[in-house]
Amino acid sequence: EYRYPFINVQSWGTQTIEPIAQIIVRPNEPRIGKLPNEDSQSLIFDDSNVFRVDKFAGWDRVEGGGRSNVGVQYTAQFNRGGFVNAVFGQSYHLFGTNSFAVGDSTNTGLGSGLDTSRSDYVARVSFHPDRTYTFTTRYRFDEATFDVRRFEAEARASFDRWSLSVLYGKYDAQPE
Repeated sequence: EYRYPFINVQSWGTQTIEPIAQIIVRPNEPRIGKLPNEDSQSLIFDDSNVFRVDKFAGWDRVEGGGRSNVGVQYTAQFNRGGFVNAVFGQSYHLFGTNSFAVGDSTNTGLGSGLDTSRSDYVARVSFHPDRTYTFTTRYRFDEATFDVRRFEAEARASFDRWSLSVLYGKYDAQPE
């Protein structure tokens, strides 16, 4: 894994641009679809797992084959409080069997954006003006056409022990 932050200090705050690159080398996933899959049935490819070594959520399946994850993270931290954070990334299947392109009993991975040699693009933009409010948008763009495959807009507010959250999501159908 390679991360190298570039930091720029201004009178209003600090900006950080951090390129991120990973290369993961591992053997193929053994016996895809032949073993029970009880806890890795849900797979959402987004900003939260683009840089994870194994993108399956549970223990029943472990991603196999070689993969490279690349992207960039930007953060602007303001002197008077608050910050903006953005992430943009993509994953590349390098060699071996692509675990997301082979269906199992629940077809986990098919249509996820990871089932081709070049994944869809994922992005997130988050704005925290203070400790109370957070505004976040998340995206998944088609790798060939840049069409929006997944979009989420979320607003959160936290007051002492109480919190309020509103989420809007627009997702492509996954017929598999």
